[in-house]
Amino acid sequence: MGRPPSHPELLDFLAAFLVEHDWQLKPLHRMIVTSATYRQSAFHPQMEAAQAIDPENHLLWRANIRRLDAEQVRDAMLVASGELDRRLGGPTVLGKTPRRSLYVRRMRNSPDALLSAFDTVSGFHSVAVRDRTTTPTQTLLMLNGDQVLARADAIARRIENETQGDVEQVVLAYRLVLGKRPDPEQRERVIQFLQAQYRRARSSLPTDQQAAHAALVDLCHVLINGNAFLYVE
Repeated sequence: MGRPPSHPELLDFLAAFLVEHDWQLKPLHRMIVTSATYRQSAFHPQMEAAQAIDPENHLLWRANIRRLDAEQVRDAMLVASGELDRRLGGPTVLGKTPRRSLYVRRMRNSPDALLSAFDTVSGFHSVAVRDRTTTPTQTLLMLNGDQVLARADAIARRIENETQGDVEQVVLAYRLVLGKRPDPEQRERVIQFLQAQYRRARSSLPTDQQAAHAALVDLCHVLINGNAFLYVE
């Protein structure tokens, strides 16, 4: 790339490790992804001091925030809803089928809208590095796409089956969609949002149960559309 490596000793170590393991990539990948450097957060306890020394993060003192790949966006929604079919192997399927995106059929003339919007590859040629775009189409699909709305509804039904009460529902929604618990301030704000959406839905829906479900779907939809879901920190 025209510039010296930032960690030449690390490159030498990785090369020697690969040779010692008979040029097998899996042990190398396993060591990398289980390392402390690979698993660190994008937020450092001494952020300002480190930023002043290495603003471009060449020394890997923190993780770089990155957006999920197209397949990961789709699969993460299916995991949150509990619908993901984890079976290995078999024929390709249509995008509406809850199998891993690895098995979604690639059709040249009618590609899957969600995967295409988030820069998946066509599958017809090799791509060394994927594009990472930010477009209005992505936002519109996440707000109005049938797949996303269906997953929000499925997540809401899962929460209803496993919890009772606003507090428990909010905590489980955060855990399923974002993989973490809300802090007290977030929890209170989300409960207020849930109650406001319930009152709004109650004016147009015939029963309390339907209104409560509609409010919970709105909450799940909001969480899916947040940066905390789409980006790895």
